[in-house]
Amino acid sequence: MRPVRRQPGLRRRVLLRLRQALRRDFPCTTLVIISERVSAVREADCILVLENGRIDAQGCHDALMASCRRYQRMAKLQMGGDVG
Repeated sequence: MRPVRRQPGLRRRVLLRLRQALRRDFPCTTLVIISERVSAVREADCILVLENGRIDAQGCHDALMASCRRYQRMAKLQMGGDVG
């Protein structure tokens, strides 16, 4: 399976359907998503927060919102009030 790269013309709705189809059609597959957008990784089982190429924090969205200031700032800047 080739990596899926976000194309500028793809809308959020299309990306959501793509992730749903991947989960449905490849349930036992590890999917690696590299993104600067919190909304793209929010539903991931494990999120790695990197700083200068090193892991600064890891966990699910809720755990990172509770424990990682860098992730909290990114989420609030990108998603406004809809970060919970």
